[in-house]
Amino acid sequence: MSEAALVPIEILLVEDDPGDADLTVLTLQQSKLHNTISLVNDGEQAMARLRLEVLAEVKQDPLLQTIPVVVLTTSNRAEDIQGAYDLHANAYVSKPVELDHFLQAIRALDEFFLAVVRRPET
Repeated sequence: MSEAALVPIEILLVEDDPGDADLTVLTLQQSKLHNTISLVNDGEQAMARLRLEVLAEVKQDPLLQTIPVVVLTTSNRAEDIQGAYDLHANAYVSKPVELDHFLQAIRALDEFFLAVVRRPET
């Protein structure tokens, strides 16, 4: 087995059945590697988790941290909203369901961040 195969990895497990989730986590934990396992219940939670991880990386990088970040998502979960702002998102917008409202929200974001907001010069 190569050394690369022995490096622990982070696993994002998306499973809505608690029994299957427990069995999968237990099986993964029995491996000789010390992988990090994060469990979410559905695809929406998985995407929110991944977006927040990207947000954290952007806001920790001195070359990227002044870039305005807008989280545009279908999630209205309080923990997702709080998490985004904890990681210094500049705005959190829940996607409107109706096309006209969606387009209006995008136009408002575009106007605000491109025409109104002043950013530091890079």
